[in-house]
Amino acid sequence: MKRLSMVLVAGCLLLALVPAGLAGAQDGGGDEPVVFRIGSVNDLDSLNPFKAVEAPSYELFELQYSLLVGFSQKDLSPTPSLAESWETSEGGLTWTYHLNPEAQWHDGEPVTSEDVKYTYERIIEEEQGLFIDYLRQVETIEAPDPETLVITTKEPSVQMLSIWVPILPKHIWENVPEDETTSFKNDPTIGSGPFQAVEWRRGQFLRLKVNPDFYRGAPEVDEIIFQFYDNPDTMVQAFKQGEVDYIYGLPTRLFQSLDGEEGVETLSSPAPGFTELGMNTYEPTPEAIDKYGAPKTSEGHPALLDTRVRQAINWAIDEAELTDKILLGEGEVGSTLVPPALAKYHLELDESQVMGFDIDRSKELLAEAGYKDTDGNGVVDKGGEDLELRLFARSESTDTVDAARYIQSWLEEAGISVSTEAVSDNKLTDDIYSAEYDLFIWGYGSDPDPDFILSVLTCSQFMYWSDTFWCDEDYQSMYEEQKTQLDLDQRADTIKEMQAIAYQASPYVILFYDNSLEAYRTDKWTGWTRQPEGTGSVLFNFGPYTYENLEPVSAEGGAAAGGTSTGGSSPALLIVGVIALFIVGSGVVAFMRKGSREDRA
Repeated sequence: MKRLSMVLVAGCLLLALVPAGLAGAQDGGGDEPVVFRIGSVNDLDSLNPFKAVEAPSYELFELQYSLLVGFSQKDLSPTPSLAESWETSEGGLTWTYHLNPEAQWHDGEPVTSEDVKYTYERIIEEEQGLFIDYLRQVETIEAPDPETLVITTKEPSVQMLSIWVPILPKHIWENVPEDETTSFKNDPTIGSGPFQAVEWRRGQFLRLKVNPDFYRGAPEVDEIIFQFYDNPDTMVQAFKQGEVDYIYGLPTRLFQSLDGEEGVETLSSPAPGFTELGMNTYEPTPEAIDKYGAPKTSEGHPALLDTRVRQAINWAIDEAELTDKILLGEGEVGSTLVPPALAKYHLELDESQVMGFDIDRSKELLAEAGYKDTDGNGVVDKGGEDLELRLFARSESTDTVDAARYIQSWLEEAGISVSTEAVSDNKLTDDIYSAEYDLFIWGYGSDPDPDFILSVLTCSQFMYWSDTFWCDEDYQSMYEEQKTQLDLDQRADTIKEMQAIAYQASPYVILFYDNSLEAYRTDKWTGWTRQPEGTGSVLFNFGPYTYENLEPVSAEGGAAAGGTSTGGSSPALLIVGVIALFIVGSGVVAFMRKGSREDRA
């Protein structure tokens, strides 16, 4: 869920709008609408799926749009969404999907296979970085009839039932020129999901209304309000007073303060994400500038281009103490790129591989890189210049601000002068994609498949999900290889080798794997639904299950609090089984894109 959006696009953050015509629209009948309210300290960054990277935007997309194939509530295995069923050819190269004939867009137009074909082909043809890695193996896409989609891949792929791409209406987007894809306001928003965004006032609220013609049946909730707050303390007070029904992304101290609150359930769920210290490793090259549109210059400290300096920073950070002091038991100590929640693919380092907390070792590596304290001022220098770094934390997250103080102290003990500053997510995104930073603290959330979280350190994600500009040919090659490895054990070996490379190179220091922290009102609502069942979060995951199951407590016949729902799929051949086994066997437990990138995790 970091930065998650992290994808940028510098101009994306200027968008603000109130959809004309739809604002204030209500269903007729005179009854008071059933309104569900969500509190958040993070606003959307865009209504445009080709631009957005923040967690609230991705939560909107879960409600506004449909995927071709969904993720089940029970265990994240493939489940019907727009496609009711699917099958693959014996060799695993041709996939045939059968669409739900009842699906229609919010404006009443039918959803057809041409919409799916158009969405995927636009991403492929324009190399849309936020989604292209889901579709790189696609050779051809055909729509032989309105309810049938046929995709042929270059090689057998493990991704064909886990393509996290919102399907867009062709009749709307075909009128948007290619050079306006990421600047299009997407106003009004037209999707096929259970809710439609009708009003957005930046910094204040987002309002959605129910889709009465949703193909799985209209939810009981008439409206959803995302209420935005300046800080988590104000949000928690509003929650205690009953002004909002659900809050998330809480600092640990505030989350734990709600324990025992009457009518409130608190939920701490292991999440497939992490919080990291990122480093600017960008060195402008013609390829980076011409091929990826990366900045022509970098304001990152040149010392960070040296692996020894990055490793020295890694050795100087006490992840165990940081986890204890910041998370207060609501998470695990960080290490490698794929979180423990994706157990089969997580690299567990042995003791000899770990860059533990060792200030002396940090100083040794700095000296090897030519940085020594030659003038006795306590700061290492090279060529007469002290090593001074800037560290940005997120003003929306007190946890990252607190973590920055600890890291500043440790790095200064190692001889690195550090200035810290808390900045907004929007400014941090701008600074990252302009390469105007040294260090930052943010976070990421993974898909059920590790492909996405692996992609954030690939060369091809410059100016999209990459936030360190780190690029390694061996890592990139193995990233492409693991996409086609149907032997899950072999794929796991490749993915673990990739993590070992990234850990040694240290563009990231994974600080901790923080749990998803939520609080919600059980005195007002029933139907809270965890995904996956029994272990995951109730919102900000991989499907709109809670939204579809929620009912006011006063409603008769409502689902029990925490109730669950299930989904099915058609019989599958070997490759389908491989994908299902991968997703279920990963041990995934919860999700959020860049949550603000972090809630992004």
